[in-house]
Amino acid sequence: MDPATKKLKTLSGSLSETDLDNIAQLRTEIDQLKHALEQHLANSHAEPAATRTTAAPMQGADLVRLNVGGVPYCTARSTLTKFRDSMLAGSFSGPLSLSADHEGRIFIDRDGEL
Repeated sequence: MDPATKKLKTLSGSLSETDLDNIAQLRTEIDQLKHALEQHLANSHAEPAATRTTAAPMQGADLVRLNVGGVPYCTARSTLTKFRDSMLAGSFSGPLSLSADHEGRIFIDRDGEL
């Protein structure tokens, strides 16, 4: 007998018949939900790899590695150029001629903490 059932039996003297019926119904619903979840998880793991959604790898030129105030970041060039009139868009729209750190990340002299 599990601990919850033991405790329920101990308390049953102070519970009405309706309360006990409600508890039994809730336990049945919990068991059904648990079973449905287990089936769902089993089915999702059995799904063929070809039908799973996967992200397409970004091309190397689309990724930009940054060093912003000593904090490393990696982002998409499209993110940096999203706002055409911004300093970042101007800097990353054409060929890069920006300063790089010792690991090849483009250095931006700003506070890097978000």
